[in-house]
Amino acid sequence: MYRGNGGRAGAGRVRRRLVAAGLPLGIAAGAAALGGCEPAGGSGTPARSPVTVSFLTNWAAGARLDLLNKVVPEFQKQNPHVTVSFEPKDEGMRAMLVTRIAGGAAPDVALGAGQFFYEFVDKGFLLDISPTLRQLKVNLADYTLIPGIDEAGGKRYGLPFQFTITSWFYNKSMFDRAGLKAPAETWTWNDLVDAGRALSKPDAGQWGILMTNGIESSWGPFVLSNGDDHWISPDFKKTLFDRPAAIEAAQFAVDLIHRHRVAPNADEQRDAGGGDLFRNQKVAIRPVNSGYVGTLRAGAVPFDYDVFHLPQSPRTRRRRTTMSNQPHWVLNGAQPRLEAATQLVAFLAGDYTQGLISDGRGSTPVYKKLQADARYQSPPPASMRTVTDTIAYATDMRFHRRFQDWFDTLTKAMDPAFNGQQSVADGMREATRLGDQLLAAPPT
Repeated sequence: MYRGNGGRAGAGRVRRRLVAAGLPLGIAAGAAALGGCEPAGGSGTPARSPVTVSFLTNWAAGARLDLLNKVVPEFQKQNPHVTVSFEPKDEGMRAMLVTRIAGGAAPDVALGAGQFFYEFVDKGFLLDISPTLRQLKVNLADYTLIPGIDEAGGKRYGLPFQFTITSWFYNKSMFDRAGLKAPAETWTWNDLVDAGRALSKPDAGQWGILMTNGIESSWGPFVLSNGDDHWISPDFKKTLFDRPAAIEAAQFAVDLIHRHRVAPNADEQRDAGGGDLFRNQKVAIRPVNSGYVGTLRAGAVPFDYDVFHLPQSPRTRRRRTTMSNQPHWVLNGAQPRLEAATQLVAFLAGDYTQGLISDGRGSTPVYKKLQADARYQSPPPASMRTVTDTIAYATDMRFHRRFQDWFDTLTKAMDPAFNGQQSVADGMREATRLGDQLLAAPPT
């Protein structure tokens, strides 16, 4: 038990032989020309009918836009019959898509998210690309697939793109100054508390750990690790925060702030200057998604840092964390351009694009062969392998039709507990009550 709780217990094999046929890397295709092709002047090379595919994304600035500004021309180079109408806009994807669909101007390909996947499926906004993927010989085993983002009822509406895993980062320089060894794979929550005490100097605005009311990456993995279930039942009818193991795990997270004083509360975070307290060396340990590697590398931080495994629950001696993904979908207006739109989605999930993601590390490559490749594994940080090893004990978020409202409701219900204004047990029970109300409400 946590002792601070009062005693409570194929595609990687493809090479450029397909470029002449106009197919992107990462797709294995037969020698026969696919739909829309005619022989070209006796050369033996298929000539493909010109087509324009529209592509909407909110990767619209900085390194993300730079990456896509390399990807789109390369896709067109390898597929000279396809012109991509590229629309990067710095707005929320759901709002943009709903507006565009309502106005009859839906893009052919768009960045999506599990938070609104089932809504779009239910409303018929997405196009099943399963037959086209089979026609193009796309091997789904080449990708890390996560339920609830691009496949439902045996129909596939897209492919994964932006893959992240909750990971734990630590400031090696601060550990060295405190005379601490690096976090061990055998660490439990109790070891985390001990390290936090050695690293915290509240009077000087220095803290061992950053812990916030963030279910996905901060305290939610403690709940997953401490019990035998999830945050929600498999049939999506019952919120599981009122289970004793879940309450104990949430209590541990809140105790880091208010009992052990190894994590700053909201006011102390502001007093420490706000912003990224890890990069500003105000906290030594931070749980965050794996794309944070790219942030630290791009920022050239003036200290040594590394990644370590989520500490085990002392009760179960297990660890379980979260992983998520943003896919690219094909929308139903793309039917006349289905093959070209599917080719673009596959290219965004394939070795060229995911190789660039490996280089920048703004997320983890979804293309499995690149996860173990030196392009992604090379330091810094020294323990990059830990990020991909984490996949073995990571689970999906269990996206469902009410997910965003449900998730926001649970988070808001736990605010008083994290602010020290309500008991953790009462907060978790209230979160469960409100969450179950949403799950039981009739569809809108």
